This record gives sequence, C-alpha cells and structure tokens, in this order.
Amino acid sequence: MNNECDKILRTHEIDRALELARHVVSLDCLGAITGIPGTGKTEALLTIQNKYPMMDLPGKCAFVRCCGTEGSVSGVKQILASLGMKEAANIRGLSLELAIKMSVRLFQHEDYRLLLLDEAELMDSAALGGVISMADMLKLNKHPIGVLMTGIQPSEKWIGLNNGGASRTVRSEVFRELFPTMALSLLREWQTSFARLSERVEQKDKDASLCVKLIHKGTGGNLRRLKFFAQLYGLLHADKDVTKENILTTFEKMTHEELS
Repeated sequence: MNNECDKILRTHEIDRALELARHVVSLDCLGAITGIPGTGKTEALLTIQNKYPMMDLPGKCAFVRCCGTEGSVSGVKQILASLGMKEAANIRGLSLELAIKMSVRLFQHEDYRLLLLDEAELMDSAALGGVISMADMLKLNKHPIGVLMTGIQPSEKWIGLNNGGASRTVRSEVFRELFPTMALSLLREWQTSFARLSERVEQKDKDASLCVKLIHKGTGGNLRRLKFFAQLYGLLHADKDVTKENILTTFEKMTHEELS
C-alpha cells in the first residue's frame, strides 16, 4: 500500500491541536479535543507527540491510548503501565497515594511535561479523577504537567463529571467532518492521481467535480475512511486518472474489506 497516506499532514484541525497543546503546557492545565469517530483526534495527538521536540516547549510528552477503567487507582495504573512501569499494573491493593507517588517518580525522572490521553472518555469519573490528582501532586512536587485528552462526547459530559477537572478545562477543540475541498487537498498530498484530479477541478472540469462529490459521499467526511479509500485506490489503480468507475470499484473493495 501507498505509504504516503501515513505521513503527517497539516490541516486546520491539526494546527488548532498544536496550539491547544502549547496552551495546555504553558498553563499546566487540562484540555480536550472532541468529535465523532474518524475526524482526526488520534492523528492530532500523534502529530503533537511527533512534533513536540520542535515546539520549543519544556521536557517531553507521552502518548497513552486509554481503555475502559473503573476506580481512582485504575487511571493512574494504566498510565504507569503504558509508560513502561509494567509492575505497577500487577500490584494488587495498590492505593491511589502510592500509585501517584510512583507516577511522580516516573514523570520527574523522564521529564514528561505533557500527557496525551487518547479516548480518555472511556475512563470512568473516578479513574479520570485519579489522573487529575496525579497532575495536582506533580505540580506540588514542582514538576507541573499539562493533560490533553480526546473523547467523542462534549467534554463537559465526561470531564465535567469530575468537579476538579471541569473547573480547570481551559479550552476544548471540536473536530468536525472534512469538507470536500479539505478532503481533496489531503488526497492530492497522498497521490499524484488526486493531484491531477485537483487540477481538473480548478479548471472547472464537471466530471472532476462529480468525482470529488462521489468520494466525499462515500467517505462521509471521515478522515479514517478517506485514508482507507486513498490506500485502496493506490493499490487498485496506481497512477491512473481518477474516474467515476475507478472510484466505484474502490468503494466496492472497501465494502468487501470492511465486511470480511
């Protein structure tokens, strides 16, 4: 498959996420990126992680993909395990106080200053509260850290369940579906065939405009589906010009892959 689809892209949403990350680190606070699945939330966090060394911010950032956890200790233990302290996840009866002390040692030793929690909404209120308590303790130990989280629902519906979290969420960014023009601008970065399609659109070619509408209808403005479509198109049609027939063939293949 075409690896061009895997390269980091700069979209308006990515730029907003980078700015939010700077804001969160500068104020040692909480932030959230929300939006329906496929709008690029995970991609934004991975971009922040990749670009952090060039962002002129202190220390390092850490990326954690969350899963459903219950209880105030669970959220902290999940972070510890994800960042290499596997033994923490296996300690039975671990108290929140001890879990936080372990996390403080880890974060200070590694000099983490930004914690990226993907799908943090999956944590229950108590687990998220444990993470916020961890951030508070780090600050008391003169090692402040910002926490940037993603979720599907509006942030007040999950961060707001924790009073401390709600009061310190300085800003949230909402990611929405891609417009056809943005989808085309991404496609043209991935493959030369879509770059030629973009040129035809600029020349007011009606067939080209119909192709863009067809792609947008099939992907629904979803970044994840758009990348999947581009990868399959490159696999099936290589550098061939984008046509209605080739687009439909690709979507048929997508449907088959998704059902299998």
